[in-house]
Amino acid sequence: MSILNSNIPAIKTVIEALFQDPKLKKDVVYHRFQSESFNAALGYNVEVYDELEITGCKFKATAKTGAVRESLIQIGEPVFLFRPADLGEPLSVKDQIVDEEGAVFKVKSVIPLHGIATEILVESGGIQEEA
Repeated sequence: MSILNSNIPAIKTVIEALFQDPKLKKDVVYHRFQSESFNAALGYNVEVYDELEITGCKFKATAKTGAVRESLIQIGEPVFLFRPADLGEPLSVKDQIVDEEGAVFKVKSVIPLHGIATEILVESGGIQEEA
């Protein structure tokens, strides 16, 4: 049995505690990319999304965040954590997350964490405010 496997129950407990923390727990709208279709009125392709209203955790990356150490994101950038069952499949870097303040974030990276949680790294700053 690997060290990770022997610690999974403890890791699940910690992850679940994060989802219960009122400072981290956030209701968001997850836009799952479906397709692109040509909009004749606009004269260009528009992206089509399914919308999921889900609860996750939002926090800012610190020097201890693995993605910072791997240079995927910078200190202070937002990171989202979700339960895999809430997100479903497939996930894409074309997905977007609308946070509780209406900022829209483009997904940069999807990191499955051994079926316990899914970490989503997003582009810094949001891409637009939702209308």
